[in-house]
Amino acid sequence: MADANLKLDDFDFIRFCWSDTHGISRARMIPRRNVAKFMQSGVGVFQGILALGADSGLYIDLPHNNGWPNSYAMPDLKTLRPIPWVNDGVHRVGQMLCDLTLPNTGGMPMPNCPRSMAKKQVERLRTMGLELYSSFETEMTLFDLATGKPKVPDAGFTTTFQMSKEENLLMEIDDLLKAASVDVESYQIEYGASQFEMPLAPCFGIEPADMMFVFRNGLKEICHKRGVDATFMTKPCPSNICNGGHYNHSLWTAGDRKSAFASADDSDGLSQIFRQWLGGLIKHAPALCAIYCPTVNCYRRLNQPWAPNKADWGIDNRLPSFRVKVGSSPFIENRIPSAACNPYLAIAATIAAGIDGIQTGSTCPPAMDPSAQKFPRTLQEALEFLQEDKVMTDALGEPFMQWYVPMKQELEIKRLPNTDVSFDDAEAIAAEVTVYGNCI
Repeated sequence: MADANLKLDDFDFIRFCWSDTHGISRARMIPRRNVAKFMQSGVGVFQGILALGADSGLYIDLPHNNGWPNSYAMPDLKTLRPIPWVNDGVHRVGQMLCDLTLPNTGGMPMPNCPRSMAKKQVERLRTMGLELYSSFETEMTLFDLATGKPKVPDAGFTTTFQMSKEENLLMEIDDLLKAASVDVESYQIEYGASQFEMPLAPCFGIEPADMMFVFRNGLKEICHKRGVDATFMTKPCPSNICNGGHYNHSLWTAGDRKSAFASADDSDGLSQIFRQWLGGLIKHAPALCAIYCPTVNCYRRLNQPWAPNKADWGIDNRLPSFRVKVGSSPFIENRIPSAACNPYLAIAATIAAGIDGIQTGSTCPPAMDPSAQKFPRTLQEALEFLQEDKVMTDALGEPFMQWYVPMKQELEIKRLPNTDVSFDDAEAIAAEVTVYGNCI
């Protein structure tokens, strides 16, 4: 959570930041002398900002563009935080997160603004007397900018020696992120060469998405200034292990904040709400793949060993898509998301699927169900599942669907037409890096 004691006058410059459709941070930097007027009016932003591809290409043949008027990035003062890595601390720079709003509507959110979409679903849950408590557990790969090679070329899962090779960088990253109210719970070297895992601390509501959004952009900026390329691409080169982005979450009762997933009356300690919620996630899992795994490159991870391949679950089992941790405060480790997913859309889609499970009284299938539905093998297949899922399309909204699907098809799938994710083709992955590598 950002520091409530901070004031706008504490900074020389303020970044007004917002998430695009891909979870990429876009911003306008405002000198302190001009901040006050933009607090009232917001910063004018080309509405097509949400139609840009990951590499900022624009697909102009989208419906309802109306000549591409401005939207307005309205800052959320509660998210004000220092970002001390900017300008190497020479100037005091702060940042606020923004929601994109429509002109002449009194601040009505753009219906496909990712942060607003997530807030809408969080509020739906609150009206049911429930709160979401969650965090992202994300992997990334660090490359030397000068050579393009992994910073730690030898894999060494959890080995202190391999991690010690970048310990100074990791400690500097932690100091800077902590100052920006981003709480990385731990640092670990993973299976792949120069692959690291940095899980974030859990919190309630929209804050996990805000923290992940600031973390991902902050890590990239911090590393780049130190000659390192930090990428959240699923598979940035043929020899690398894929980067996942597990999403851990549970439900709590609003007000008294007691676990809504726990029940003393169940042999596994799991409540009916838990089983209905998980039933909703399983029912909609193939469609959720289009949100959780939003790039062509993501499908180099799904359906592979140690990665999800069907809509199943198990108790403390790392093989199914949903790993359930039992105890006094049970939670779900959703193993489907890629590190490249937009955290706002991931939360919005998760809540929408889970609420449907509760409202329709979904039945949770048996653990490790051998008949569980298989996952799509490509982004195009995932988009088709999403388009066919009325519950999810209604929850995400027609304006979102009318932009998201054609944007993905025109700016990603058609640009990478020969991608066969069943094997690691160096040339194909290099093409994917040109689309995603400089921004995700």
